[in-house]
Amino acid sequence: MIGEDGGHILSHETLNELLTKDTVVADCTISLNAMSGDPTAKTIRLCAVGGDQIMLMLVDSGSTHSFISSDMVARLHCTTTPIAPIQVHVAGGGLLSCDRMVKDFRWMVKNHSFSADLRVVDLGGYDAVLGVDWLAPFGDTVCNWKAQTITIVHNGEEVCLAGVQQLTTSSAIQASADQLAKWVFGNDIWATALVSATTPD
Repeated sequence: MIGEDGGHILSHETLNELLTKDTVVADCTISLNAMSGDPTAKTIRLCAVGGDQIMLMLVDSGSTHSFISSDMVARLHCTTTPIAPIQVHVAGGGLLSCDRMVKDFRWMVKNHSFSADLRVVDLGGYDAVLGVDWLAPFGDTVCNWKAQTITIVHNGEEVCLAGVQQLTTSSAIQASADQLAKWVFGNDIWATALVSATTPD
């Protein structure tokens, strides 16, 4: 279904079908782009705050369940709960094992508070992935892939969450070692490159 401004409405029925489709038997499925960190046309990246850390979270209807990276669990010193071991199927091939969960993990996007039970896996490109199990309780959800927004009804209020826009140009800034250390500690940067100047022989 198409919403305003080219947005797609993920109905409650559609989300439930994705959760119970035959290709997902007893375990979970996570999309390939959730593992690689590559943004796609049908995902929305949210900048969130969990504890004292900035988090990059992926809203991804291609993942049946919601996950948090083992690195972020270590950063936040989260208490994990053992669960029966499950296989997480990576779309396109591959398996991950999962035997831990963070119960009632809480995070903020702008001034809105959210919580969910997140399975712990080794994620490649994101701090957390919000899958269909997180989306389904909101009912009809409007995703505007072009504008990178998702509109849900949360605590009786219509909330529009704006995603992180993909940069169209490359840019570099100069930073001191102290500033870089602060960014790393706060998880406020997700990629760095070391550039050294060379002189021709």
